[in-house]
Amino acid sequence: MRAEVIGLGMCTADKLVRVTHLPEANETVLMYDYAEDFGGPVATALFALARLGVRAAFVGAIGDDEFGDGIKADLERVNVDVSPIQVLQGRRSAFSVVLIDSESGDRSIVFNPGCCFEVAADKLPRDLIAQAGFLHLDGSSIEAATEAAAIARKAGVRVSLDAGGAMPGIDDLIKLCDVVVTSQIFAKEFAGTDEEERALRSLAAMGPSIVGITLGSEGSVCLVDDEIIKQPAFQVDVVDTTGAGDSYHGGFIYGLLQGWDLAKVMTFASAVAAMDCTRVGGRAGLPTQAETEAFLESAAKR
Repeated sequence: MRAEVIGLGMCTADKLVRVTHLPEANETVLMYDYAEDFGGPVATALFALARLGVRAAFVGAIGDDEFGDGIKADLERVNVDVSPIQVLQGRRSAFSVVLIDSESGDRSIVFNPGCCFEVAADKLPRDLIAQAGFLHLDGSSIEAATEAAAIARKAGVRVSLDAGGAMPGIDDLIKLCDVVVTSQIFAKEFAGTDEEERALRSLAAMGPSIVGITLGSEGSVCLVDDEIIKQPAFQVDVVDTTGAGDSYHGGFIYGLLQGWDLAKVMTFASAVAAMDCTRVGGRAGLPTQAETEAFLESAAKR
């Protein structure tokens, strides 16, 4: 059965620790909670989509180690197709240690990429990509990502990019994308400005029909058909912001698959991200479609 969304990008094993506050150099802080989870921008977006009822498949690179086994198993438990994952013998999978401020939910991340940036372009599942409804990328494994985007564009498959950081070759990839939603950091680096509208118009000039910026606790802003649309973040009791942006992308793509107008897409994506922040880890709080609709109905009443 073809995937409605296929993603290519990072996948990690995460060790999460809630602490009294994020430590400074040479400081010891008290640990409250410890949890194990899995992450990566595209992998978590696909997990979110699967929770929402979308058929998804993941292309990534892992080692033949315990972390790699866990990465695959966690995606499989929500029925994400992991058959396209490339397992590199004798290599280490990516993993992160995440320190979470127990008061604000802000976090600091220590990251070992392992082999996650080494997806081979010549081993891409070309037929799966060409038959999907959406291809979602995070800009990692840039050669493979660009090749996958070219395959998708030729087949009429829409391409979405979660741009978290500028890297060599990203301009060429953006030109192949229909949807580009970036972090504030990327938008500033790319456009050389803190002004959101200027950054959005710089991105749109590259060719994507929808461009946006996620703004953390301030919500998100998008540009489509020369119209700026802003969406505030929903107010929730934040436990951990890990995965919030990734889950936003999952909700965003879900809305586009439904054919909704962009304002509704952004509202739904913001709800998914907000709910994800109420639990420790990037995936524990991810909602189903029914749970998201209930959240939105409750928020409307408030």
